[in-house]
Amino acid sequence: MEISTSIYRIIQESLTNISKYAQATEIKLELTTTLENLKLIIQDNGKGFDLGQNTTGFGLQSMRDRILALGGEFEINTHPDAGCQIIVQVPLLNY
Repeated sequence: MEISTSIYRIIQESLTNISKYAQATEIKLELTTTLENLKLIIQDNGKGFDLGQNTTGFGLQSMRDRILALGGEFEINTHPDAGCQIIVQVPLLNY
């Protein structure tokens, strides 16, 4: 899959999740690239969640699978009442 399509889908899924579940009042989206890699950070100030209790995580797993297929890294930082941060890093040397 093309890297731009994967990044678009991750942003799309993240914003959908935030609007459906997070009750956030602020969203920060940061996309940076260098010659070597792409880094995407999506952060909200919503209600967060317990990763261990997330039983409807198909969207999150799909995002992770997309990035791993590109040889990248996918990280979620969240806790109840602490918002959510998704960090994606993808090497660009292969593209």
